[in-house]
Amino acid sequence: MEKDPISFIIVNTEFRSDYTYSIDDGVICIIDLDKGTNSVTYDIENVLADISIEEGHSLSQMPIIYRDSQGLWDAVQGWPGVIKFFPLSIRDKKEAIDKYLNYLKANN
Repeated sequence: MEKDPISFIIVNTEFRSDYTYSIDDGVICIIDLDKGTNSVTYDIENVLADISIEEGHSLSQMPIIYRDSQGLWDAVQGWPGVIKFFPLSIRDKKEAIDKYLNYLKANN
């Protein structure tokens, strides 16, 4: 199966955030490494573009959560497009995934 080409404009490359990510239970889980550069919160569009390119497909239909520099998991909605942050404010990744998936299930 051939993948559709994906292209995004990456901005502010000088002040990019440091992060890692995994895909758990179909949810993209991004961790801000908090190395003193831009936070994932402020660099979210570039981070999601990077991940989309690395994965080779759009992330538009995938749930996305991220752990901020304070260790709290929150969710991101609306990418690509107008980004909305959904506060989960949970320290445990599995709990954050479950809470966000339950929210999505109840609201779709």
